[in-house]
Amino acid sequence: MISLVALAVAACRYEAPDYGDARFRCDLAHPCPSGQPCVDGLCQPPGADDAARDGASVDGMYDGIACGVGTCALDQECCVDVVGGARCQAPAESCTGISTRCDGPEDCPGGECCLSAGSGVCTAAGTCVTATACHDSGDCTGAATTCCAILMTSWRGCFQTCP
Repeated sequence: MISLVALAVAACRYEAPDYGDARFRCDLAHPCPSGQPCVDGLCQPPGADDAARDGASVDGMYDGIACGVGTCALDQECCVDVVGGARCQAPAESCTGISTRCDGPEDCPGGECCLSAGSGVCTAAGTCVTATACHDSGDCTGAATTCCAILMTSWRGCFQTCP
């Protein structure tokens, strides 16, 4: 009987999860787990040195433009249409569906990725009057603070509430 009680007590013991070398986005509203500092918008694992941190920026996490199950280079665009599905193509090529040249703030240094009328393009900061592209709600500002999936694509946009 004593061994069953000891076994039950041992089974109910809580241990904090080991986040290991996992990296999470962070900001003032979304702090890092205990023991991980927020550096350049990413939680850093315990003991990470500066060289390791330099190679793991938010830009690196979202390198390129999400396009279906693939990723387009920044000199391409992702076109999504009913017939062809999602594909990378040159920006000059015709797209009968919707297309984007960016999928988040990291693709438009000093500006924003504006999603409107079936396309996504980099614009000057504060000039987009529709939805800006995001990866999570931490990318959203102003009244549009919810990062929502865009139908039929792998992109997300900032809205007051998800459509």
